[in-house]
Amino acid sequence: MKNKYLSLLMILALTGCQKKKAVKLVCISQSVSHPALDQTVRGIIEGLTAQGFEEGKNINIQIQCAQGNASLASQIAAQFFTQNPDVMVSIGTLSSQSFMTYSAKGTPVVYASVTDPVNAGLIAKKGNTLIGVANFVPLLPQIELIQKIQPSLKKLGILYNPAEANSVVIVEKLKKLCQKQNLTLVDWTVSKTSDIAQACSQLAGQVDAIMVNNDNTVLSAIPSVCKGCFPKPVYVSDTDVVNQGALAAQGPDQKALGVQAGNLVSGLLKGKDLSGLAVQYPSKIQLYLNQKRAAELNISFPPELIYQAQEVITP
Repeated sequence: MKNKYLSLLMILALTGCQKKKAVKLVCISQSVSHPALDQTVRGIIEGLTAQGFEEGKNINIQIQCAQGNASLASQIAAQFFTQNPDVMVSIGTLSSQSFMTYSAKGTPVVYASVTDPVNAGLIAKKGNTLIGVANFVPLLPQIELIQKIQPSLKKLGILYNPAEANSVVIVEKLKKLCQKQNLTLVDWTVSKTSDIAQACSQLAGQVDAIMVNNDNTVLSAIPSVCKGCFPKPVYVSDTDVVNQGALAAQGPDQKALGVQAGNLVSGLLKGKDLSGLAVQYPSKIQLYLNQKRAAELNISFPPELIYQAQEVITP
């Protein structure tokens, strides 16, 4: 009788362990909070939900934000690793780079909204899983868009943080492209958001328009950028911030990009071997125009652009 009782206890204990193990742990680190990256996070959760993972039922999702601070990103990564998560997810280059150590230790990592994963050093070592979705879209069409809106454009400014590896690569590519398009690129650096107001006032006086391309430091302060650069138009690569004062954007659907990343996370949670998977790129590129801002700047959009736009913000 005693042996039967002990056997029953062991079965109950094992059943309890299996139930606990059935709840997957996914830890998400977001480099900084701004509309585009916030949408990426929403997309990841939406993607997981569509694949049958429900918060509080069979998955536990923890989210922390590094607030653009490299030291904080490293602390978050270390804290997540101690919890033995099933998958660690990084949003943006800063958080993704902070996860590299733990990817090498065997924890599966999925990154999203990283412009240039290879240049950022996001390369998996043999036997480890480091996969993700980049948010890079071709630069030439973005320059051509600006030229269609401002045919007399001669000088284009770009504001960026040189500490963001992807931004440095973007600027180097833009320099070559602008030269081919008979444009002068004026690059201006900022190291933190508190530098932006002064940088904008100085840069705006030297150019015909300002471009912000996937730089998380600058994107997190877009309202200040648009205000500081006025009356010069600001063009961005993230459609989710156009309603904060930018004139136009040609960029990825960040929520859809998040869903792509969420599908990768789901695959790992279901036991699929995704190691060695090639970098994925945005499945949807969108054009957003801000008619309200255009009116304030006395700029008229060509009719064909209005027809092509996925969204036009009206006054």
